[in-house]
Amino acid sequence: MLKAEQKTLYSCDYIFGYLPEIDTRAIEKMVLENHAKKRVMHEDPNNIRGEDIRIDYDDNIKKLKNKLCSQYELISGRKIELSCDANSKIHKDRNESYWAIVHDRGETTQLHSHENFKNYAVGPHISAAFWVKVPENGGDFVFQYSPNKYMVSETTMKSIEGYFLIFDSTLQHRVTENLSNDQRIVVSMNFNLVDI
Repeated sequence: MLKAEQKTLYSCDYIFGYLPEIDTRAIEKMVLENHAKKRVMHEDPNNIRGEDIRIDYDDNIKKLKNKLCSQYELISGRKIELSCDANSKIHKDRNESYWAIVHDRGETTQLHSHENFKNYAVGPHISAAFWVKVPENGGDFVFQYSPNKYMVSETTMKSIEGYFLIFDSTLQHRVTENLSNDQRIVVSMNFNLVDI
């Protein structure tokens, strides 16, 4: 008698968790100071990097980075480090590896991914989002992916202050509209796999 079994050909995991030890108020203050100075990654507001705010690599951001690296290694068994530290010749601008986004009412982030299209090996390979401030109806994180070439599926992650999301940099994602009258603040980071 022939037995049947199901096997997985492809899967893409993500890690979702809470970091209560991160000082969200201190990060919020620093981000908003840089936001007020218009320290953006690109001068054109229509460019996807036009909404990305340069942030300081202060003790709170270092602690956040270390916690994200620890969580990833704990769960996946693999080591990661900031893309700018893994390959400083390629990632010369440190803020390509960590930045913030502030969404006012009506603002969203369009569909995008973070990998290096020209050379996957140099990364980033792993990306992360940490929600610093999320008002009610402030917008949620959405993965968009194709289970096959005929379908497009979405998975929505509720944005929650103090929580994080770690995912493959090739995953397309977007953020829904901020429908509140308060600001939504997130810190994003890009990492390289150390053992690739």
